[in-house]
Amino acid sequence: MRLHLANLVKWAVGALFTALAAYVLFVVVLVASPYLRDQFGGIPFDANRWREWKQGQNEGEWGLRWDMTSSLLSKHRLVGMSRDEVIALLGTPEGEEEGKMYYSLGMSGHGIDTGSLILYLDSTHRVGRYERWHG
Repeated sequence: MRLHLANLVKWAVGALFTALAAYVLFVVVLVASPYLRDQFGGIPFDANRWREWKQGQNEGEWGLRWDMTSSLLSKHRLVGMSRDEVIALLGTPEGEEEGKMYYSLGMSGHGIDTGSLILYLDSTHRVGRYERWHG
């Protein structure tokens, strides 16, 4: 009887450990999936589609620019580009103020967050740095 009880306890502990490990893995995947999608997912950058995109215009493409951003940043060296070169590549920004250009990225895929690509221009009107923002 003791041996049977000991085996039952071992089995219960093993089952509990397996269930806990599965739960932790589920939570990690759930939390990390939007960030993994940004890094490894997305779609290839297409300058024409980027320039033609309008926020809220086509529900199926609300996150089009966000999904292209990783590809854009890996294939085009924005730092060092002149303001005119950026506009030739990305089109007219949705917002501009002294030393900054703002491009809306649409839905970020992180819940209901939207994103922006902010380009910071130096005194020679070249991109000194950029930031992908979502919130």
